[in-house]
Amino acid sequence: MLSELSETWAAAFFQVFVTLWLFLLGVFFLAYQVQLPAELRRLAFRRTRMIYGFTSALVGVVLILIFFVMIDAYTFLEEKGLESSATSRVVVVAATVVFLAPLGLWWFLSRYQPRSLLRRTVVEAERGLGENGKFPDGAIRDFSLLVSLSQGRLRPSVLFSAAGRLTAFAQSDYRYSGKSLATVIEALQLLPMSSDGGPRAFSEALSVTRVVLEGAVDRGFIDSEDSREALLYLRYLTLSATEVDDQESLARLLGFQQGLGTRTPELAGPIGSNLLDIGGRCLSEGLFVAAVITLSALESLVAATGGAASPAALSLAGLLGHFCGASSKAAQRRARTSIELYDNYGWEELARRAENESYYAGDFVTADRASSLVSRVPRLQAPRHEKNQE
Repeated sequence: MLSELSETWAAAFFQVFVTLWLFLLGVFFLAYQVQLPAELRRLAFRRTRMIYGFTSALVGVVLILIFFVMIDAYTFLEEKGLESSATSRVVVVAATVVFLAPLGLWWFLSRYQPRSLLRRTVVEAERGLGENGKFPDGAIRDFSLLVSLSQGRLRPSVLFSAAGRLTAFAQSDYRYSGKSLATVIEALQLLPMSSDGGPRAFSEALSVTRVVLEGAVDRGFIDSEDSREALLYLRYLTLSATEVDDQESLARLLGFQQGLGTRTPELAGPIGSNLLDIGGRCLSEGLFVAAVITLSALESLVAATGGAASPAALSLAGLLGHFCGASSKAAQRRARTSIELYDNYGWEELARRAENESYYAGDFVTADRASSLVSRVPRLQAPRHEKNQE
């Protein structure tokens, strides 16, 4: 049984106890907000304000429940023989404050928790799409902001799961026209694909991109905003895989692009441009293994989609020009092997066309490489012809 407490002591204890609790909570709240980026604080405030009416109603119900709990607790204490009203009040108030503090802490953290903000943003985006046939600009803007601020706060799998949910929801809508998901895919490019995520992060990113591309192709939106943005994202992912030296993910990404271009010849040209850019960058940065894997994928794509008549043939000629112009003798030898293996492609003509196309596209480096290939083709093919004559 608790000893009796005077009214004065009880009042002092109550004041010190509550003041200490509030001070500690205030310090925590302030420190937590200070370390958050300003954009995230504004986003949290805006999202919280949007549900202010619901939150107020919920808080009111909780306070009413707490009031009845306090009455029951007071009655219980008196039944146990705690006749001092001061003692009863101190125990009840202390218990109430201890109970309310974690509740307030939970509400505060949930308000600024990026995962909670992401969930609300996705819900708003789906609601807007269902009502108007497109994602609200505000929801997509908030999604992009959360992606850009996600490092150390959100796992990549959470973001890719949210993007996958938006993708499935958009493509299941009967009004889908190949334009809904470009902004979502564009936002994902703000997420750095560091080596921390490993092959799993690349696999999840590829899964989202595959759904976008295959969904657009199945619905006849091959040359749509969604498919074009998804192809750009594939190039970004592939280059990121080379930067972190993740050859497993690189092979998977290149294999998907090659297979997609083979199944959908209309995409062979854009995919060939992707592989040309990737292979050329790898060569210039000395990533020869990645460059050779990319060249092999492009060779297979061209062979499967018509050889010299393939939409990706000019990209192959441009990439071979990069190999021929590389400082590495082994890279030049690899280009010679390709030219000899596919000697029926008419490389001089392909190289001239690749030079013109690259020139008018503003890719002067590839134009110069393709131009040098034109003069080298006869010398590269000569040993093979001489061997055949013998």
